[in-house]
Amino acid sequence: MKKMFAVILFLFFYGVFVIATLPVNIALSWLNLPKNISLYKPTGTIWQAKIDQVIVQQNRQTKIQVNNVNTALSLSSLLLFTPTIDIKFGGKLSDGPEGHLTLSGSMIKPQIINANITITADEVANKLTLPIDVSALGTVSLALDSYVMGKPLCAIAKGKITWPKAALKAFEQSVELGTLNAKVSCEKGALALEIDPKNSLGLSFTAYLRNQGQMSGNGYLTPGNKFPQKLKELLPFLGKPDNNGRYRLGF
Repeated sequence: MKKMFAVILFLFFYGVFVIATLPVNIALSWLNLPKNISLYKPTGTIWQAKIDQVIVQQNRQTKIQVNNVNTALSLSSLLLFTPTIDIKFGGKLSDGPEGHLTLSGSMIKPQIINANITITADEVANKLTLPIDVSALGTVSLALDSYVMGKPLCAIAKGKITWPKAALKAFEQSVELGTLNAKVSCEKGALALEIDPKNSLGLSFTAYLRNQGQMSGNGYLTPGNKFPQKLKELLPFLGKPDNNGRYRLGF
């Protein structure tokens, strides 16, 4: 009986040792990742790993590139059958987004919690179809309290996007916009971003991100007393206002 117990104990610790030293590139080969996600140069073990680059190809023209990804898997979370991975990415010397998040749950229904991500505003603007050529200045920050995967994209999403000291450059003119905030939520499986209408632009807009990177949005621009003077000369590019003085926006 003692010999059998010793064998079982040996096999257990040997299994733990094998898993702990398993190269992450082998572990990743076992996962059925979506075809639009590519991982480049993964190194380390399943406990501590580094991936040089993660690319998400949303469509033929649009992709998201994340550099310098570092992951740490919690052993205690495995023992509680709720695997948790802390992920950090980007950096001062890396292009693309920078931040950290915690990924928990199963591969079937993962959950993101406590995500804080920063990206340059211009990287976001470049992925939008706008009526005029515009460069966005400053950085955009995403604070995501929770995000649960669902069909097609989400089941739950709760967070906030902030663009402090927002500014645009168009026709060689720079225009300060103040601070813009947006609420992140999930609507019928689509990720929704609703801009807080309390802003100097008189902007009310909701954008939706759907499966395969499909984006759409609609709203209005209602110039008021605080509307930047430099932007007034650009209003004709948005078309004609309605009877309430609103310019319709959409893509």
